[in-house]
Amino acid sequence: MKTELTPLSIFLSYFKSLLENRELASSFANHAGISIAKIDSYLSANPRRSYTEGVKFMKD
Repeated sequence: MKTELTPLSIFLSYFKSLLENRELASSFANHAGISIAKIDSYLSANPRRSYTEGVKFMKD
């Protein structure tokens, strides 16, 4: 069985890897109005919003 990844899932996977950096994670959490501890659950529960917030965050 072949698993195909969507552009959204690819972005979120890459974005999660960037947020392994504590400074970036802290900055993103402040940007999104969440705590650092809730980043993973936020990204999982809100994939489309996470994409939008992630793109805005990376542009800033």
